[in-house]
Amino acid sequence: MSDLASLKAKIRAAFDGVQFPGDWCLAASREGDEPDRVEREFKGKEDGRTLDASFLEAYLFADLDGQLRRVDMVYHLTHGPDNTSRDKKINPRRYGERTWFDHARHKFSMLNREESAAIAS
Repeated sequence: MSDLASLKAKIRAAFDGVQFPGDWCLAASREGDEPDRVEREFKGKEDGRTLDASFLEAYLFADLDGQLRRVDMVYHLTHGPDNTSRDKKINPRRYGERTWFDHARHKFSMLNREESAAIAS
């Protein structure tokens, strides 16, 4: 099995038991028009494994296959925990002392050890 195939198998295994939480939590924000677009596009699509890369444009397999055109997955997975952005404040006028590390810690806190290891791989 190739390294890429092994990595995909590790990711599938890590996330196989994760259930779609429901349409109500598709968007993490109410700012701008992007959250509404995300909700419209993903509504009712309960199994992310059945969606093609041109639809997703932001997920691990599409990135591993070199199919992403506009999204930099490495940035989204490392901005905050890395040393260059870790202590930078997001927007002090709006979020006070919240740093990019605080944001990343919150974002990744819902992952279990196996899921975190798969993403890190």
